[in-house]
Amino acid sequence: MNFGIHFIEMPKFRRFKNKDIKTNYLHRWLKFFDKMLSEDELKELIEMDSAIKRAEAKLEYLSSDKESIELYQARENSLHERANMISSAKLENSLKIAKNMLSSGIDIETISKFTEMPVEELKKLLNLQ
Repeated sequence: MNFGIHFIEMPKFRRFKNKDIKTNYLHRWLKFFDKMLSEDELKELIEMDSAIKRAEAKLEYLSSDKESIELYQARENSLHERANMISSAKLENSLKIAKNMLSSGIDIETISKFTEMPVEELKKLLNLQ
């Protein structure tokens, strides 16, 4: 049994002109995962590939199961909360660095360059306006 791992950039695949879903199983799967897939294209893929048919049936089942939907939503909420926490921590760190640089006599334009924060936002956050 052979296995392969493929790293695919969907935007590049969407722009790819010579898609061969009839004979190329990878192209079929990429088309299946494309968020722009129409209902007609999905039906065509299901008719061509029994594995895609099984995957679609499983997705339909999971999307109709209330517990699976709740788990999915809880995971999405958790990921969103984590991203917000990381963003807040980065902002706090940038502000701490900015305050230290400002107290060392470094001008606001240089601080902006190193913290990658706009001058106006820095002035507002550091109460310099």
